[in-house]
Amino acid sequence: MPSEQEPIPITNLGLQELRQVRERVETDTQRLQQSRMQLQRVVTSFSESLKAIGTLKSAEQGQEILLPLSASLYISGNLESVDEVLVDIGTGYFAERPVDDAMDYCKRKAEKVQASIKELGQAIGEKQKVMTHINQVMMTKQEGQAQAQNQAKAGPSLKTIQE
Repeated sequence: MPSEQEPIPITNLGLQELRQVRERVETDTQRLQQSRMQLQRVVTSFSESLKAIGTLKSAEQGQEILLPLSASLYISGNLESVDEVLVDIGTGYFAERPVDDAMDYCKRKAEKVQASIKELGQAIGEKQKVMTHINQVMMTKQEGQAQAQNQAKAGPSLKTIQE
């Protein structure tokens, strides 16, 4: 008796079971793709932050700037310091960092997220290979069922009649 942890060969599954497995793999693939898209937005955010921090290098203390309150709402202000910025280090915590350290932080975080995106891409590729294999097995089983039905409709073969 096989244990619950032993994988069952996909070719041993019936069509209904294969459909269920295919649905699960599709769901997993979609979830992974959504995660990858979210991570790509995070990389974009780090890139935009890096660009914004870079503009501080050419700015001067007291310079008038427009501060974004939202994507379409700005307020004017004056730069108090061009040497340090507040960096969001996660879960609502901010750290005051020199501009160069903040830029390095954004670069490192973007690289880590890029590595995660690459891993997700590989996992998605594996899921797609599994999906292709499932579809091939399903097609083979459906063709076998169709042939069996055609033979059943055709009646006994000549060989059976001669016997």
